[in-house]
Amino acid sequence: MSLLPEIFFNRRQRIETIVLCAVFLSLLIVRILPRREYYILENTVDLEQYRVEIGRITAPSPSFDYTQQPFNPNFISDYRAYVLNMPSEALDRLNQFRKNGNWVNSPEQFQEVTQISDQLLKKSNRCLNFHNGSTILQNPI
Repeated sequence: MSLLPEIFFNRRQRIETIVLCAVFLSLLIVRILPRREYYILENTVDLEQYRVEIGRITAPSPSFDYTQQPFNPNFISDYRAYVLNMPSEALDRLNQFRKNGNWVNSPEQFQEVTQISDQLLKKSNRCLNFHNGSTILQNPI
């Protein structure tokens, strides 16, 4: 009988523990080391096909030209006023005009109400779709 307490391993258990740690460390080292695998293409046609495919994928996509769709100037939002470079005071005047129950029916009336410049009116006139008062629904659905 040994004088050492039973918490120590016997010789066989110590060897097994050391072998287990060595296997674990070797697997860890093999996993951490960078793998250098080189793929050699034997056929140059395959290489050219890969180059064409890579060129197709990395080519810049065609840019889409955004065209502003015409809209009713009686319902201009803050964003649309910003896109048209309309001053906020002009938008406030238009909203006040609309709160009184009035409708803008022509570019001249739009300029009179908003008090915008002739240049801004010419620039934004292609985006504005004016209706006469009879075709505008009072309660749009």
